[in-house]
Amino acid sequence: MDSVALVRGPAQAPDTYRCQRCGTRQLRDAVQSAGGFPCVTCGADLHVTDQVTYASLGARMLSLIVDGAVLSAGYVWASFFVALLTPFDDRGYVSPNATFAGSVIVVVVLTGYLFIGEALGQTIGKRVCGLRVVTARDWGAPGAWRGLARLVLAIASLLPLGAGYMMILFDSERRAFHDRVTGTRVIDR
Repeated sequence: MDSVALVRGPAQAPDTYRCQRCGTRQLRDAVQSAGGFPCVTCGADLHVTDQVTYASLGARMLSLIVDGAVLSAGYVWASFFVALLTPFDDRGYVSPNATFAGSVIVVVVLTGYLFIGEALGQTIGKRVCGLRVVTARDWGAPGAWRGLARLVLAIASLLPLGAGYMMILFDSERRAFHDRVTGTRVIDR
């Protein structure tokens, strides 16, 4: 079996560890520093490290590019699907109501993708880049409300020439503006 490092949680919960391979939280009262123990889910041989690898600006930007590609493909697919189902009037034009309804469907689907990804801590882009969003409190997934706030603030972080993301360069935990406000961290899985 592979040897996988555990990422120790915050100081408030020092006995909580997360397997970097499968993400399962491990609760141990006393972890042997010299030895390891098997992960209860995937069986990987685990050893403890206090080092957490925070995601770099480059990795985060690459995950944004991947998410942009996924969203673009989703938009094209959803638009095509809506066009197939859109009724035409007697002159062969698409009715304005159908166009509006199709646009709403596309926006809802694409926003749902981002919202669910943020709430669970991983969009497809983050997964491809090996990143995960965790809360600073318990190192779990952000959840629905925090994910929604993070999504809205991440968009705001991009607007002033990416200034919210540039904070990553000056923060020891590589937190962007939206990470600071929502109490999240982006770590390497």
